[in-house]
Amino acid sequence: MVMAGAMVGAPMRYLVDTWVTTHWRPRFEDRFPLGTFVVNMTGCLALGFVVGLDRTQGLTPEVASLLEVGMLGSYTTFSTYAWESYVLHKAGETSVVLVNVLGSALIGSALAATGLWLGGVPG
Repeated sequence: MVMAGAMVGAPMRYLVDTWVTTHWRPRFEDRFPLGTFVVNMTGCLALGFVVGLDRTQGLTPEVASLLEVGMLGSYTTFSTYAWESYVLHKAGETSVVLVNVLGSALIGSALAATGLWLGGVPG
C-alpha cells in the first residue's frame, strides 16, 4: 500500500512543483524555493486532514498506509527543503533562508492543525 501511494504522490509532487515554478515563481523572487514550499504546505494540510479522518472515522490500516505514508510521504519533501535552505545559506541569502525555514515551520504547523480540524478533530 505504501508503494502504491508513492506511485501517486511522487509524480504529483513533481507536477505541482513544476507547475508552481513555471507559473507562479516568475512573479516572485527567483531565490525563494516556491515550488517546494507550496508542495510542503499543501502536504501539511492534506496530511492533517487525512490523519483527522483517520482519528475520527477510523481508516483501515491499509488505507492509512496508502494515503499517509505512501502518497503524502512521497509528495512532501523535507530533504529538498533542507537542501534548498542550505544552498541559499551558502549563497548568502540569509533573509530568504529565514523566511523559508520559519515560514515552513509556522505555516506548515498551522495548515496541519487546520487539516486536523477539517478532518473532524476538535480544536
